[in-house]
Amino acid sequence: MTSVGCHRLLRNGAVCVTDTDDVLELVCPLGTVDADGLKEAEHSLGSSRLLDGLDHASAVVLDSLPARSSASTEAVVRACGLSPRETTAALGILELAGRVERVGSRWRRRRSARA
Repeated sequence: MTSVGCHRLLRNGAVCVTDTDDVLELVCPLGTVDADGLKEAEHSLGSSRLLDGLDHASAVVLDSLPARSSASTEAVVRACGLSPRETTAALGILELAGRVERVGSRWRRRRSARA
């Protein structure tokens, strides 16, 4: 059963998104963003993506962090499949790059991070 993890995430409040329009709907009030205009601007500017410019471990760790909440280091280790040492090192690199931040004993994506 390869979908067990996905189903668990959905039960715990994760939201399934299929494209940028779904993401914009979640993060912006309805009608405040012109999704088509944003897509055209991203295409014309060559906008960077969330994982662009990251080494493999950092990309895996950042991708494993919840999009709208925080997670403990142990939860990130379980989600990303790397060793605790690799995960901690990647979190440190991501923090220095301004992509994640530590909140108490938990980690979250920085909202102002370049995406």
